[in-house]
Amino acid sequence: MNDKELFQKSFSNLHASDDTLQEVMNRAYNGRGTTGISKRFATLVAVLVMIFSMALVAHATGLLADLVAILTPAKDPGQVMDNAFGDNISTEKPKMEDAFGNPIEAPNMERPAVDLTEIEKQIGAYISDVDGVLTIGNNTFTLEQFMVDETGSGALTWTVENPNGINYGDVGYGMVYFAPKAPFDEPAMYHYGADGTKKKSTDFSTALISKSEDGTKLKLVSYFGTFDHYEIGDSFVWMVSQNHREETQKIQITPAEHIPTKTLTTADGLTLWIANHSIAFDINSDSEFLTDKIVVNFKDGSQYCIADDDAKIYNLSEAFWRQSDEYRYDDLVYLFNRLIDTNEVSSVEVTGGWTRFEVVGDYYEPVRTPETIVFYP
Repeated sequence: MNDKELFQKSFSNLHASDDTLQEVMNRAYNGRGTTGISKRFATLVAVLVMIFSMALVAHATGLLADLVAILTPAKDPGQVMDNAFGDNISTEKPKMEDAFGNPIEAPNMERPAVDLTEIEKQIGAYISDVDGVLTIGNNTFTLEQFMVDETGSGALTWTVENPNGINYGDVGYGMVYFAPKAPFDEPAMYHYGADGTKKKSTDFSTALISKSEDGTKLKLVSYFGTFDHYEIGDSFVWMVSQNHREETQKIQITPAEHIPTKTLTTADGLTLWIANHSIAFDINSDSEFLTDKIVVNFKDGSQYCIADDDAKIYNLSEAFWRQSDEYRYDDLVYLFNRLIDTNEVSSVEVTGGWTRFEVVGDYYEPVRTPETIVFYP
């Protein structure tokens, strides 16, 4: 058995592609010394070290899916950020109606061009290329790049190809859905603990980056956040099916890199975690806090308005609640539709109100207590 045959056999257990195999072999052959040990042995040791380092978490947690994706540093993180958060994604409003069929004006969205000057320095090293390809029927899914922050919010870019074409639905702001229009079911992502314990599904929504002229290939980005609290070492399983789950393929993604977050607090002790693409702040209450306006203030006096009900502004990819055993409303999570420089943030201002139900006569009625919460570094 020669070197390449041995490497291919070892990598087949990890489902690595030929490109990944070649990249690892190139790394092993480049720059190694030949004194003291043979070239064959030096190459074998170098490659096996890389194999076992990439597979370490898979062995520790157990195999959670059909395939285990291999993550390597992104070759072009700037292009990834531009694809996933740039102004090429549509901002066209969804068409909305009330119960009587009357049109409702949807909020406005703005997607500015990505300024990579500082952002790439901050998070370029935390973006990974993903080696993962799944095939179901005539559909070929290629996972391409992955990023996640320390709180479990992130983005995954991927493509799907089908020679017969791919239909999909449009929900506005560049966001799309697949079932039942597409020749496959809606993709989903699940969250697993470091010990292999299944947690909850993730909040998962997808935007269209581009499509081929003949409609046979779509390039997409899915934004996600964990409903359960995320811990470094946890894994994700991306799943896609067809024919109502009759045929299913899964691939495990275990991040090695995490975008760091900054912590902001209030005088009352509430905490907000902010990354370049998301915020999460702890409400820790059984009463719901409904937000009317959220603004990120920067040191130069500029602002990023995440959402404003009165001004009809909506600059989000997704928003959702985390729940816990202790609180019905634990963390409120917002995923941005852009990237920001967290080093320049001076405060985050949240305006809204606490909502609880009180007995009024013979009925329960909602009672809202307005409040503005300001988080500072």
